[in-house]
Amino acid sequence: MTFSPHLNSARGFTLLETVIVILLLAIASAGIINLNGGLFTNASQIRNLQINTQLLQACAERVMAVRRLSGFIDAPDYDTVCEAMPLVASGSNKFTVTTTLNYTGSSCPIGATCQWVDIRVNNAVGEVGPITLQLMKY
Repeated sequence: MTFSPHLNSARGFTLLETVIVILLLAIASAGIINLNGGLFTNASQIRNLQINTQLLQACAERVMAVRRLSGFIDAPDYDTVCEAMPLVASGSNKFTVTTTLNYTGSSCPIGATCQWVDIRVNNAVGEVGPITLQLMKY
C-alpha cells in the first residue's frame, strides 16, 4: 500500500488547543456580561434621578399655579400643595418645601414683599434639589 503524502501532512486542531480557545472565549464573555450588569444598575439610578427631577418640576409648577390662582399668600403651606399632587400617591417620595417669608435678600426689589421657596424631593434613593423660587408682591 502506498500512502499519499497529502494525508500525512494534513493537521487539525488538537484537543488542548480547542480547550484553550473555549476557555478564552468564556473569560471574555464573563467580562462582557459583568460590564452589562453595571450598565443596567446605572440605568436604574438615572431613571430614579429623572423621576425625582420631574417631581421637583411638577411641585414648582404647582406652587406657581397656586400663586397665580390664589394670589400672594402671606403664610403659604406649599408642603401640602405638593404632597396632594396625584403623582405622589405611591408615598415613597416626600417633598420638603421651605418657605422664607418676608425675604429681604439682594434679589428682592425695593418696595416688594418677597418669599423664598426651596423645594426638595426625598425618597429611598436619596435627596434631589433644591429648586428655588422667589415669589414677589408689589
